[in-house]
Amino acid sequence: MFTGNLVQTCGGCHKEVKGGMVKGVHAKAGPKDDRGGGTMLACAACHGANAHAILPARDPNAPVFIDNQVQVCGGCHEEYFETYKRSVHGHGLYKSGLAVTAACADCHAAHGIFDAGDDRSTLHPTHVADTCGNCHRFIEETLQASVHGRGAGAGGLAERKAPGGNGNRKPSCTDCHQKHDQPNPSSIAFRSQLPYRCGNCHGSLSST
Repeated sequence: MFTGNLVQTCGGCHKEVKGGMVKGVHAKAGPKDDRGGGTMLACAACHGANAHAILPARDPNAPVFIDNQVQVCGGCHEEYFETYKRSVHGHGLYKSGLAVTAACADCHAAHGIFDAGDDRSTLHPTHVADTCGNCHRFIEETLQASVHGRGAGAGGLAERKAPGGNGNRKPSCTDCHQKHDQPNPSSIAFRSQLPYRCGNCHGSLSST
């Protein structure tokens, strides 16, 4: 079976998965075609080359099981693989051995992956609190009840500009915990950065 046809073939049954792949960032992440354009990333790139031996994601031997998944995604995203390993979630996986820590698909989704600025993305400002809340449920509830979440909700449009700033949007998780954050939120290293992170919205207040 030609790998370039796998998404169409597998998509015959997995229609929702195919729809996400066709629309998402992996739609042109495969090998270049004759015209130099990217092709669809084949299912085998993540699920394994043997179509008859695909294992459930919960199977520790599956390429998309938590620790294997990070390695598979890191094969293309080397820089993010390194920063993930040094992050709080990476420490949970590699230092504490937690199978419940967040891996790539937990935050970015598995098939319908979009840039964070796309409102279909699980990391879009209006969706990221729900995404993080899948694990950090009570923190999400606290955020939504706070000054940063009330009204339109975390990441939603604000009724007025932030005090001392120009922001018209309420902050959400990734405004404070940026990308693959390396310092633990309880650490001095993280807390020493807070004036700068808060200053992204409250510029004049952070400089006083």
